[in-house]
Amino acid sequence: MPRRDQEALLLQNSIAEEESSMGTQIPLAKSTSVTLFQHHHQGEGEKQQQFLGQNLEERDSLVLVVNDHQIAAEKDGDLEKPLRTCSTPDCTGIQKRSWYKSKILVGNDMCQSCYKKERLVLSNRICNDCQTTQTHSDWYRSKVVKGTYLCDKCYYVELLKVQNRECNDCGSSKTSIAWSKSKRFPGKFVCQRCYVREKLALTTKTCYLCKSDKTSSKWIKSKVILGADLCVNCYNKEKLSLSNKQCGVCASRKSSMAGWYKSKKTPGVDLCNSCYKVERNSMANKVCNDCKTTKTSQWAKSKTTVGVDLCLKCYSKERSLLKTLTAAATGQTNE
Repeated sequence: MPRRDQEALLLQNSIAEEESSMGTQIPLAKSTSVTLFQHHHQGEGEKQQQFLGQNLEERDSLVLVVNDHQIAAEKDGDLEKPLRTCSTPDCTGIQKRSWYKSKILVGNDMCQSCYKKERLVLSNRICNDCQTTQTHSDWYRSKVVKGTYLCDKCYYVELLKVQNRECNDCGSSKTSIAWSKSKRFPGKFVCQRCYVREKLALTTKTCYLCKSDKTSSKWIKSKVILGADLCVNCYNKEKLSLSNKQCGVCASRKSSMAGWYKSKKTPGVDLCNSCYKVERNSMANKVCNDCKTTKTSQWAKSKTTVGVDLCLKCYSKERSLLKTLTAAATGQTNE
């Protein structure tokens, strides 16, 4: 018998003996067994257990103390902790676990997301490569230059260089997310693009709606038909049909495959993909470096001048010009 079950049995026997000696019945929770909450104390590695039951005849529940936190086991068996609310003004996070104490507002509770943002603000670090003071998720120590920190983007680029791997299928030395181990060739690595292709080739699934045996990235379970597999295209169509939303600008009930977006000007208003792009471009407050226009369907960064914004028309011209110059330079090199 496991040690945990032995301890529970001994505790039950002790309670029964005390009950028989007192001549009264002790009201416990609905379950006949007593759950022992064990906590491994860091540093000592000891299991601490403490049972509070001095006035057993007057208690309607068992109260167990685990690491200075009291958990009440009521008659209905509800052991859930009370919900807390994040103290950040713009956050409405409500959760039961992973709460942190704010380092700025002493005594206030913060959810995990807001605590990470606060910690990044207080870190006061600079990326050794791009010299930025902001990072998306966390700061990382450089594996090349000791004692320096990198943002998550530069750390990822450095990590790919340090690993010095090559895709077994396409021979590329770069990947979009991370290197993955091949399922067909043990011990070999493939890039993310080849890994997706390999995984889809090994699966024998068919889309329930379009009857296709191919999908762009992965297979997804249908939310309407139980157990049916859908390709990405059919799944997006199904998701849009189930959304039952209406655009707050054009009053349309349909959006493109990109989906629905929340308005950045009016909180709580849904926008279709077309209206969302118009709103985003109007809030960009940018000027094209070539034609000096302030309106475009999409803004892009120049490939020749760092930090310069271009409208979509000027960006297409610059891109086609670069292709022509590259082809001419390649032809002269071959000659």
